[in-house]
Amino acid sequence: MRFFTFLFCLGLSIARADEPFKFPVGLDSEFKAFSATLASREALDPNRWKPSILVISETQPESLQNNKFLLSFVEFSNVATFPPEGNAYVSKEQYLWRWIQALGPDAVVTDNESLRTALKSLIPTYSSLADLPVKIEPSPVQLELKSRSARTPTEVAEALSKHYGNHLKSATYQPALAMIGRSRLAKLTGKNIDAELIEIAKAAPESTKMSASHYSGHLIFAELGMTDQTVSAARLAIKNPSDNQMSDSVFMVCPLLAAAGRLADDEAFYQACVIYLDQMQKLCLRPDGLYRHSPLDEAAWGRGNGFPVLGLAWVLSEMPESLAMRERVELDFVKHIEVLVKHQDASGMWHQVIDKPGSYREFTSTCMITFAITRGMEMGVLDSKIYEPIANRGWEAIKLRISLDGKSFTDGCTGTGKQKTEQDYFLRTAILGPDERCGAMALMVSTERAAWEETLRLRNQK
Repeated sequence: MRFFTFLFCLGLSIARADEPFKFPVGLDSEFKAFSATLASREALDPNRWKPSILVISETQPESLQNNKFLLSFVEFSNVATFPPEGNAYVSKEQYLWRWIQALGPDAVVTDNESLRTALKSLIPTYSSLADLPVKIEPSPVQLELKSRSARTPTEVAEALSKHYGNHLKSATYQPALAMIGRSRLAKLTGKNIDAELIEIAKAAPESTKMSASHYSGHLIFAELGMTDQTVSAARLAIKNPSDNQMSDSVFMVCPLLAAAGRLADDEAFYQACVIYLDQMQKLCLRPDGLYRHSPLDEAAWGRGNGFPVLGLAWVLSEMPESLAMRERVELDFVKHIEVLVKHQDASGMWHQVIDKPGSYREFTSTCMITFAITRGMEMGVLDSKIYEPIANRGWEAIKLRISLDGKSFTDGCTGTGKQKTEQDYFLRTAILGPDERCGAMALMVSTERAAWEETLRLRNQK
């Protein structure tokens, strides 16, 4: 029944691809969602066939139907000031400002003088539809997005590797995952840099106090086959898991325990992994299948769901198929994926609060979920006929949010502890620029995507 329901929903999406539809832009000062009306889903595609025109005004045009271009509209006050100041996202202006550049229209029509001035070097602007030129050329922003979209997974990973994965100043998950990504990239391109990475890992300072982030940081030791360091950290995690009651811990602790089980060939580590998973699910798994970030609030924070699904994908990669408890982990993983895919938006992204489409489109959680779906297909746990289109949309959206030089990112949530209200999650800074966490997650998903495309290529040769 789930399969046919999914196909029915997908069919509706395809059937309406050329029709105008509401697309969430962000939240206003009262945390109420506001939307744009897009001409069609083609307006979201940087490789679109027709020019895209975005009207920003207090009054909607009489019709959005146009044979020459894709006409979209968002209602907005003419007195707002641009570019907005401060960290995103705390104002309606910030949501609109970043969203315009993420959409990448070829022209903006608005009577807001401040917005026209702010967009001057990015997107041509006009005060009315009547002022549009006969021929509309691609805007600089649209050309940038098109260039980003054209990259292969390996090209993206190679650009990222110039900035991330080159140190382990602290054995925490951000630099560790980036190093893992570099290791996997090297192998995909016929190289092996593990000797270099082992020297970096050996030189990492020992932590005087192991946090959950340090436990997941030790995954680099497991990746490099450094059994003693991996098993030692796993034993510490069993004795003192640094339980912070956050859903993040499904990733921070469980994959390390599973990796220790593989390296030490000791089922006790796998058992400890499942016991810890049980504890975290009792604390954080909601009845609807999403994870609350912590017992302090019901908010289904984006990365607070990305971490568990990434964690279980990793655990399944470490557990032997003959292990009886693996079936239970696989079931939990699939159930979570089935819920998450319902919340992927038309752009391919997942949001800062998963089930609140007005919240911003969040980069790291989209990387984690896309990675998990891709790994699930590789393991045969997820049916690629169903999930490949979802992974494709996620990957295309991710590429658009990574700069061409691989250094900067759009809208990765800053480090986030337990928050007391849903609104606190809405207000977490959305990073625009370089960021180690974003770099790590981007390296992981780009190399996973490259591996998946190679798998498909080999299958097609048979």
